[in-house]
Formats: sequence, structure tokens, C-alpha cells
Amino acid sequence: MKRITIRLPEDLARWVRTRAATEDRSVSRWLAEVIEKVRQHDHEYDIAMRSLLSQKPRKLEWIAGRRPTREEIYDRPVLRWERKTRCGAEAVDVSIGTKDRE
Repeated sequence: MKRITIRLPEDLARWVRTRAATEDRSVSRWLAEVIEKVRQHDHEYDIAMRSLLSQKPRKLEWIAGRRPTREEIYDRPVLRWERKTRCGAEAVDVSIGTKDRE
């Protein structure tokens, strides 16, 4: 193994020593394992990204052969703002911008 020196703030060094001790490891061994996990995660991410980017783009199949309108895309109760405001004798439905006479 190659030996390296790192500088840590005192509170961080205390935390690292405590954490390594709770896992019954030396600070050196614990840091090596943590760094190896990060390296493995990065490697797996790179493989997944290369796999995704190597796929051919899919052609979207539009319903009824046309793209949906903005209103159709966002016409969901969760996204709709259905608060009605009173403007004199008129009720304005803000979600679709129409006015209804009472």
C-alpha cells in the first residue's frame, strides 16, 4: 500500500477516529474502505451512463398521431389551480381562465 498524508480539521479528525473505532478498524483501513466504495459507485455510474447513451433514441408514439397540447399535458387535478375568485357578479375560474355568469 502507498502511504499518503492528509490534513483534516480537528473536529473532522475526531469524528473519523471515532467512526473507525466503532467499526473496529484503523483510521487508515476505514478511510481506504470509504474511498473504495466511492470509487466503485463512480465506476457503476459510468457503466450505467455509457449503457444509456449507447441506446438509440426511441421514437415517441403520439396519441391519435398528434402531440398533446399544453392544456392536455397539465390537465391533472394535482396541478390544476381551481381557486375561484369573486369579481363583482362574476366568478372567474383561474385554472382555465373562463368566466361564468352567476
